[in-house]
Amino acid sequence: MIYSLDSQQCRNLGVSTKSEWLLPNGIGGFAMGTASGINTRRYHGLLIAAINPPTDRRLLLAAVDGVATYGSTKLCLSSNQYPGAVHPDGFEQLESFTVSDRATWVYRRGHVQIQKTIYLVPGQNQVLLEYKNTGTKSVELSLRPLVCHRDFHANFSERDSYPQSIQIGSDQTVIEEDGIELVLSHLGATRSPVAGWYYRFEHQKELERGLDPRDDLFCPCELLYSLGPGASITLSASVGEPTVSDIPPSTDQSTVSLSKKLEQAAQKFLVKTQSRTTILAGYPWFSDWGRDTMIALPGICLQTGHISEARNILRDYASQMRHGLIPNRFVEKGEIPDYNTVDATLWFGNAIYKTLLAEWDESFGKEMLEVLNQIIWHHRHGTDFGIIVDPSDGLLKQGEPGLQLTWMDAKIGDWVVTPRHGKPVEINGLWINLLRVT
Repeated sequence: MIYSLDSQQCRNLGVSTKSEWLLPNGIGGFAMGTASGINTRRYHGLLIAAINPPTDRRLLLAAVDGVATYGSTKLCLSSNQYPGAVHPDGFEQLESFTVSDRATWVYRRGHVQIQKTIYLVPGQNQVLLEYKNTGTKSVELSLRPLVCHRDFHANFSERDSYPQSIQIGSDQTVIEEDGIELVLSHLGATRSPVAGWYYRFEHQKELERGLDPRDDLFCPCELLYSLGPGASITLSASVGEPTVSDIPPSTDQSTVSLSKKLEQAAQKFLVKTQSRTTILAGYPWFSDWGRDTMIALPGICLQTGHISEARNILRDYASQMRHGLIPNRFVEKGEIPDYNTVDATLWFGNAIYKTLLAEWDESFGKEMLEVLNQIIWHHRHGTDFGIIVDPSDGLLKQGEPGLQLTWMDAKIGDWVVTPRHGKPVEINGLWINLLRVT
C-alpha cells in the first residue's frame, strides 16, 4: 500500500510530524518515524532490532544527519527536535514523501536534489539507506550516523563508557555494546574520524505522555561521498555482518487490488523466527499477547491463506500452556511469559475451530482436541487466578485481589481499575462457545 505527502504537507510540521510510517522486518524489529524526518517517539528510529526475535528490541541506529553540498548551496537531509527548536531544516526542503515497502523522501534546494530511501531487509536486523543524486549537479554528501544501544522503551544519556568498543575498517565501522555489534557498512565513503555526542533530542509524543522526552545520541564518524548526477550510495546498518548490500527494485503497486493491499498490510503483524511463528499485538511497543493473537488470527492468517502459519501459531501456544491456560503476554527479555488472563485461552479455542473450518486437517484436529479437553478439565476443576466453573450454574467465574484478567486490564500501581471479578458476560459467552466447538 502506497501513502504519500506533497511538498506543502511535508513542510507543514502539524501534518508531517503526525504522519507516521512503519517498516517491519518480519522478526519483530522495525524502522519507524515521521514524514518530516523528526523522531517524535522514543520508539522512532532507523533500526530497532529484535535481539531475541521477536522480542528484546533495541534501538541501535536512531537517525542519520545528512548534508549535500554544491558550491555555496547546502541541502540538509534531516531534521531533529531539540528543546524549543528544530534543527537542521531538512523538512523545509522536502518535495515529497512516499511509503510502501520502503520509505522515500525527495529533498531539493536550487539545482541540488537528493532522493533518500530506507528499506528494512526481511528476516534480518538490517536497514539500508540509499542516497541518490537526482539533480543536475555533482554534490559532496556528508552523513553522520547517530547511534545508541538502548531498550526501545528507555532513554539514553551520554556516558564516558559508551560504546565499549569501536572497530574501524576500510568499509565498516563496528560499534559494540552489551555484546551487540552494530555494523555500519559504508562502501565508497571517506571516513572522517569525527566522533562525539549530540545532546537533548526531544520526543514530542513522550512529552505529551508525561514521560522523559530526552535522548542523547553518539556519532561514531562522518562519512563523505562524491555523487555525480544519477549516482547513488548505500549505507547499511546491521546486527552482525550484513546479508544484503543494495535495495531491491520496487514493484508496481498501481494495479494491486485493495484486498491485496490490505493483505500486505496485515502481514506486517505476522512474525516468523527460527523457533516461532506469532502475531504481534501492535507497533511500536507491544510484543505478542495471547488474547490479541487469537482474535486477530482468523483475519491475518486464515482470510489471507496463511493456514499453515495459523497452525504453527496454535501449536506454539499449546506447547506453552500451563494449568490449562495459554500465555497472556510474552515479555521483551525472554523470561517466562505472563499467564494472567481468563479470556485468551477461550479465544484460543475459537481460533482452533476457525482454523479447522478454513481447512480440515485430521491430524491437527486430533492434536488440538486433546489440548481443548485439557483446558476444559482445568477450568472445571479450578486453575490459577481463581478461574473455576461454578457447579451451581456451569458458568465460569474468575478473579483474585490485585489481578485484572479480562480485556479491561488497566492497572495503575497496585490499583486494578476494572477488576470485573465474578462472571463477566463476554467471558461466559466465550466459555459456552468453547464447550460447543469442542
